Amino acid sequence: MHTLHARAAAAAALLTLLLAGCDAGKPAVVPLPLSIAVVAQPVAALVYVADGKGFFREEGVAVELSAFDLGRDALASALAGGVDLATVFDLPVARKLSEGEDLAVLATLHRSVSGHAVLARRDRGIAHPEDLRGKRIGVTKGISTDYFLATFLTSAGIPRTAVREVPLEPAAYEQALLGGGLDALVVFNPHTYKLRAALGAEQSVLFRSDLYLETSVLVGRRARVAEKREAVLRALRALVRAEDFIRDHEEESLRIVAARLAGKFPENTVREGWGVFRAEARLDNLLLTQLIQQGHWLRENNGRHAALPDFERALAVDYLAAVRPRAVTVLHGGR
Repeated sequence: MHTLHARAAAAAALLTLLLAGCDAGKPAVVPLPLSIAVVAQPVAALVYVADGKGFFREEGVAVELSAFDLGRDALASALAGGVDLATVFDLPVARKLSEGEDLAVLATLHRSVSGHAVLARRDRGIAHPEDLRGKRIGVTKGISTDYFLATFLTSAGIPRTAVREVPLEPAAYEQALLGGGLDALVVFNPHTYKLRAALGAEQSVLFRSDLYLETSVLVGRRARVAEKREAVLRALRALVRAEDFIRDHEEESLRIVAARLAGKFPENTVREGWGVFRAEARLDNLLLTQLIQQGHWLRENNGRHAALPDFERALAVDYLAAVRPRAVTVLHGGR
């Protein structure tokens, strides 16, 4: 009996050595460095889950994340050369393309038809959109909130000149709304739920509009993306793995994201807004249409009549198509 055990142990040891020898014959995957400026918001779930579950590491890319409150600032970091890629909502991308920046849009990261809203105080006599006339509405200029407000007011039949816009940054949201300096505020996930809880659901009213499809993307300067091509491809593989993981393990994914945002937003706030967006990596004609529409809006809003940039070229379809072909359904796109 002991002899059989000894022989079995020896055979197992030999098999281990053989397998080790086989592994040793494989070339080691050298991790490639890649830096990403990421928004500190739940909608960046693909990035946070890919990092938290080790997908970046397993795909052979050493990702360094730097967090920003707004995608506008994350994109500015990428344009300044501080990072390789940025996560950002669509409007700042349309704006920079319109200003002549040569950007490569690699994939969407999320979409939501209810991510943005106008949060208003009932004690200011606001119960319906029409009641916003003459009211002070806080809005962060130059980002998606700016575009959402214009879209919302148009759909409600309210001229933009009929409201009093108050420019402010997210750090001032809570004080301005709760302190009474504003009658209403354009908000987005997760600020929506944090501020409404602080104001009180009975004391507030939330106006949404499905005319704006909130979208965030992964983007970088075209030359930098080309220079980092292999690292970018590996990162995209990690992100599509994260998409699959989030679909199959929603609760664990939520907790990973909530842990990353713990210093800024409580878990219950992240949880409340979790179901209002869909984390997905795509390149399609819907995104192209959005960028074109926003390009027209920017041109009209700025009183300029310059030609629109080539938004189609900005969609760098080759990268995502190499990783997950079915995720690319845009009819054409930049190479």
